Amino acid sequence: MADDFIDPQLRLESLRARLATLENVIFPFLRARTVYPLNPGAFQIQQGNSTSIFDRLLHARGVGEAESGRYLFHEEVPFFDNLPKAKVQRSRPANPLNHGKVNENQWLTREYIAFLSTLCRGEDIPETHGNSASIDVSVLHELSSRVHLGRHVAESKFQTYSAVYIALLQLGNTDGMMALITNKPQEELVLERVRNKSVSYGLDPLKMGAFYDNKLIPTTKRIEVLYLSQRECPKDVIAQPYVEEAKRIITRKDWDHGHSNPVFQLLDYVMKDAASIAASLGSLQAVPRIGSGWGSNWTSKLDRKKEDSQIEQWQTYRKNVQDHFSGQRGPPFPTRPTPSPTSLKEIYEVVSTIPVDVQRVVFPQLAKIYAIHPN
Repeated sequence: MADDFIDPQLRLESLRARLATLENVIFPFLRARTVYPLNPGAFQIQQGNSTSIFDRLLHARGVGEAESGRYLFHEEVPFFDNLPKAKVQRSRPANPLNHGKVNENQWLTREYIAFLSTLCRGEDIPETHGNSASIDVSVLHELSSRVHLGRHVAESKFQTYSAVYIALLQLGNTDGMMALITNKPQEELVLERVRNKSVSYGLDPLKMGAFYDNKLIPTTKRIEVLYLSQRECPKDVIAQPYVEEAKRIITRKDWDHGHSNPVFQLLDYVMKDAASIAASLGSLQAVPRIGSGWGSNWTSKLDRKKEDSQIEQWQTYRKNVQDHFSGQRGPPFPTRPTPSPTSLKEIYEVVSTIPVDVQRVVFPQLAKIYAIHPN
């Protein structure tokens, strides 16, 4: 539900599906590339030439793609500057990104060429330089699309966790950004899919898994951090008190008691009193008392006989969190109660009845808890 207020182009489910689809383009090209040897000579400037065969083909492809309008689309990033303008009209969606300053194609090219030495036999057959380089150019364009989708993933996460990222951005804390964007379970799902798909395309699953694990995924995450570190902060910050508390938590020296990084503590803080976010919008009366115990306002929606115990647990948890941040309670960090799926469903039903401007803030705060600490 946190995605309900995000541009459809930025929904994580759609972006992940796009990444999986790109594998169906990349893998056949890589399979075709294994037909040819490494051909290091294709990447070197030969006597009498001013550029290598690979560079010439890459630039020619860039010119063609620019003229045909490929780089008009926000997903695409060119390999060269000063390319010609598009000579055709293309219908394209609005750009959901905050900026387009990140371009890691040079880095990607170096990493791809290094990967070829593990994928292809180490021979050099000059008469096949053009064949292999042409495939390399095609692979690189698809790999570029793949890693630069990290910008869209980063923007999606920024919009969902805005108070957290604004604090990290104002502090220049790129380590915190990397901690927050890292999703190890999702990375493992990608690696498992890559290894399985490699077999079906006749590629070595271990080599492909290593390429994604050691190169493509880290490059994508670096692009996410680069994008976030250059993103403009919204001028009107709805949850500015949370930003300030976030900055206080992040700069504490004793972050690591109870949780592996400060982001988890920060998300706990952001959630502990969602009603105060609504208050900053001037709509407090319309919001169920999420931050003050989940009490009387829930009576019509929750079965009190089943939920009284849970409400009491959350009241205690919230007090423990407050005491923790005020310094009255030491480590370890308070343990979160486990809500039942039924009550979570009911909670969403109640929140969905409040004004949309409040939902935009409250829904992401609720979603964070269950996404970061799944039951």
